[in-house]
Amino acid sequence: MPNRNNPELYQTASSLAGLLTPPLRLRFYDLDVNIYADSAAYLCRLQWMYRRFQVEGPATRPPLEFVVLMRSDNPWGQPALIRNDTVWPLGTVEDGDEYLDEYLYAKILNEIVARVRSHFILHAGAVAHADQGVLLVADSFYGKTTLALELVRRGFRFLSDDIAALSRSDHQIYAFPRALELRQGTLQLTGYSPNLAQTQEWRGKLLVDIDELEPESLGATATLRYILHLQASPAPRRESGQIASILLDRMSQDFLSEVRQLPGVQVLSVERRGSTTLLKIQAPELTGALRQLEELCQAHRLLVLSIGTGTRCQPTFAIPATLRALSLSQALPDLLRHLCAGYHSAVLLDEYKGDAAQLYFELAGLVGCAHYYQLQVGPLEQMADLVCGLVLN
Repeated sequence: MPNRNNPELYQTASSLAGLLTPPLRLRFYDLDVNIYADSAAYLCRLQWMYRRFQVEGPATRPPLEFVVLMRSDNPWGQPALIRNDTVWPLGTVEDGDEYLDEYLYAKILNEIVARVRSHFILHAGAVAHADQGVLLVADSFYGKTTLALELVRRGFRFLSDDIAALSRSDHQIYAFPRALELRQGTLQLTGYSPNLAQTQEWRGKLLVDIDELEPESLGATATLRYILHLQASPAPRRESGQIASILLDRMSQDFLSEVRQLPGVQVLSVERRGSTTLLKIQAPELTGALRQLEELCQAHRLLVLSIGTGTRCQPTFAIPATLRALSLSQALPDLLRHLCAGYHSAVLLDEYKGDAAQLYFELAGLVGCAHYYQLQVGPLEQMADLVCGLVLN
């Protein structure tokens, strides 16, 4: 349950014991996590997705603890998320709202990866062959999962399709073996057919364990040898700044006026999407702009449901795939951009006191012996041929 050092909160949360299921106990490298919920279905799905992270018995160190309240029959009278001694009442999200489940999932995962200290957690796929680890670094919709599965079909070991863990101590890539979230198109492209009787569906995707697709293909660790940055063609125009799309639970004119006043931030569009609002902004330096925007959201009690970033055009996969060597100085900025925790990282905030330059130099040291390439996305077979030609020769 939440931290006993906050007696009032602990007593309030303890009074919910009749509503809560037994905790789900997980371990993410050096971080233990306990998750309680008033919904057995919610916890059951997390258990399925993260079953390879489960641990038995009490935590070996003080855990990060969450209480997920999806119903309104609790002391706050509304859905809420509690993390140790912090409460996020979700008053603008109604019971059964389609975004509540997704928001809670994303919030918990973001809080977890931000507090892992033993590894850098990257938005990237990862596969291995004969202990040669390959990172597939890319934004969403660039085909990381599809390419990773095609390489597994060709004999590579699977480490991750979307989140990769790079150890700060031994420079190894570690598996992040949560369930894959697969679109039907991905299965068609790779030729896999999971056992649908054992498969759950969530957010329009199938939740599939890698063993259902390719038994005994899951690896544990591999030495980092190749970093492939997936990019679309034509190359993005960066001189106008970076773009972010922020999905909010609602919008107010006062909030929008303050966003327009942020230095260097240009509001590109404001679009209603059902009960939510999609705000698209552009800024020369996106990290600082997003930090300021999140502070404004907290001040106006707005929920950030999701953030998508990137100046890249969406790939068509119709242009021939090509591979081009990069230098470390060319590859590292993109790798930094794909650190999952970003400016919320405990490593950055606590160890380096917010000094991003120190994090930059540590990451450069970790990946300094790897080979870096830009992989222009194209037909799946061509991309896989290029990767195999690089790694297997």
